[in-house]
Amino acid sequence: MKIKHIVVSIVLTVLTVGISKAQKSGELFIGGSLSINNSNSEDVDSDDKKTSVYISPIFGKMINDKIALGINVQYNYSKSEYNEHSFDWNSSYKSEVLSFIPFVRIHSRIAEKLKFYSQPFIGASFLLNDESEHRTEFYNAGITFGFIYAFLPQWSLETSFAGLEYKYQSDKDYDVKANQFYLHNNLANFNIGVRHYF
Repeated sequence: MKIKHIVVSIVLTVLTVGISKAQKSGELFIGGSLSINNSNSEDVDSDDKKTSVYISPIFGKMINDKIALGINVQYNYSKSEYNEHSFDWNSSYKSEVLSFIPFVRIHSRIAEKLKFYSQPFIGASFLLNDESEHRTEFYNAGITFGFIYAFLPQWSLETSFAGLEYKYQSDKDYDVKANQFYLHNNLANFNIGVRHYF
């Protein structure tokens, strides 16, 4: 059997781009990220299409030179379509999720241009449009760790390398509740963000 497998993945923006006046007390910052992924897998018996869009703006304020308070708003759209050719069977699923994640970011200076940060957070996610029609809510809390490297006076690189997270899920229609714990290790999937200060 000849199998044709095509995977197309387009990431419009993987970098986290932040804009801020400076990391000084009382000043505001804004940033965010955007990614668009599209994949298509086909063979003689079936084809599978998946699309996702992720938008994540960040807003906040420097409380002092080392601590920032902010909120991360996340919108996640996903759609999948599956067609089974031999049985003439099709299925599709679409969902939209909106999340609000307040956070505190604490900077610790390692060297002149290098800082370590820890970022405790709490959050809530709500399904805006889910074809299963379940009233599901998600809540989470955790902490993320990373580094910031200021390679120019107004530019820095930023990455997170690890984190701990607790997630709670509640489905009100079926009275189902779930608790999950995660240990995130981003060394296998390393992402770097760019931040601009002005």
